[in-house]
Amino acid sequence: MNQKNPLTKMLQQQKKVEELERAEIEPRVTQPYNKLGWNKKKASRVKQTYERFRAEEETNLDKMREELQHFKKAFQEIKNVTGVADVNGVSEIIQKSMTQGDTLNGLKIIKNEKTRRLEELNMRREKLT
Repeated sequence: MNQKNPLTKMLQQQKKVEELERAEIEPRVTQPYNKLGWNKKKASRVKQTYERFRAEEETNLDKMREELQHFKKAFQEIKNVTGVADVNGVSEIIQKSMTQGDTLNGLKIIKNEKTRRLEELNMRREKLT
């Protein structure tokens, strides 16, 4: 069963959105400025703004790619250690780990209560003897 990673899907969707935006915006920017009724200075500013926007989006996309690589590596490590290959299995492992932490905390509380009770009983026994 070949499921795509949710982060990969998110990046693919983001890329599609960017391509659609680019397809919509770019023709307007690259049209001759006189068809839009702009002077050269305004057309130049719009083109510079558009290019700056594209550069920022590329930077954001690069950051998202880096994060995706980080998550892929982490997922691979989890997969190697646990032998679980699907996302649901990993979710189960995470849930079990969280539950084990809660169980451990609960057991510590019970241990402390029982230790305290034992000390109280030992003190009462000493008073009686």
